Amino acid sequence: MIESASQGLVYVSGPYTKGNPLEHVRRAIIVAEWYRRKGWAVALPHLSIQWEIMFPLSWEEWLAQDLALVERCDRVIRLPGISQGADLEVAHAKKLDIEVHYLSPEEMTEIGKEIMGTALDYIPNSQRSLPASNGRPSGTTRPQT
Repeated sequence: MIESASQGLVYVSGPYTKGNPLEHVRRAIIVAEWYRRKGWAVALPHLSIQWEIMFPLSWEEWLAQDLALVERCDRVIRLPGISQGADLEVAHAKKLDIEVHYLSPEEMTEIGKEIMGTALDYIPNSQRSLPASNGRPSGTTRPQT
């Protein structure tokens, strides 16, 4: 018998476009897996990376999608890092009295150790060198957030 996630629905919010999007997606997936193992169902907007490559949307269109997901969640997890979109998601959650938990870099490290067997590195965007392409697949239109 398949059991449903008993803790509720958690939304993982964090950086995506500033810095290396693939690295942000990797971190978000690791955090999402940690919550899944703790009994939560997870809404992970970072997984839209493939959708964005195939059918690019404007930043505003993605934000509307994300805010609609936030409205259905029981908790929002804010990953460390600079992100205008994540800040708007958190503000929206707070307006709706949805619990918000800010993960610290130290918590990210511990989650990485538990899930991957190694520390989940956290380097602030301001200290990260960017590749010439800014880490984005060619042809995408999502602006920096």
